[in-house]
This record gives sequence, structure tokens and C-alpha cells, in this order.
Amino acid sequence: MSSVLPIFTTKALWIGALLFLGILAALYVFQMSMLTQMAYMIARHETAIAQLQDTTKRLEGIIASSITFQNYDTIARDLGFEKVRSISYVELASQQVARQ
Repeated sequence: MSSVLPIFTTKALWIGALLFLGILAALYVFQMSMLTQMAYMIARHETAIAQLQDTTKRLEGIIASSITFQNYDTIARDLGFEKVRSISYVELASQQVARQ
């Protein structure tokens, strides 16, 4: 019986070690798959960011060209602003702001 115990222990040790290595290999493959997927996502997002930056620059150019000093009168009129005809100031009777 003593000769069977070391063989059983050795077999169990080898099976456990192989099982452990199999799990590590599966986890490695899973991590590499996730890493590759993340790299593709980063590249796709960087492309989208570059496109959005180009669009933003183009729209800023359109806005800058559409609003010139000549168009300020039209814009002010559309917003309901009026030209100032005369300026009057409020004069205080005394220099004292608060009475005690």
C-alpha cells in the first residue's frame, strides 16, 4: 500500500500542474484577445476624434466667414437691439451713499 501512495500523489500532482497550466494558457489567450480588441477600438476612436476635429475646424471657418463686421448691424437688428440716440447719466444729489 505504501508503493501505491507515491504513484497516486505523483499522478495527482502532474494532473494538477497540467490543469493549472491549461488555465493559465486559457487566461493568456483571453487577455491577448481583449488587448487586441482594445487596440482596434482605440484606433477607431482616434480616427473618429480626428474627423470631429476636422469638422470643428471647418465649422469654425464657416462661422468666422459668416459673421463679419458688416453683418453686425443685421445680427443686432435681428436680435432686437436698437441704436442709442442719446446718453444720459443719473446724477446724485450728494456724494453720500448711505445716511446714518
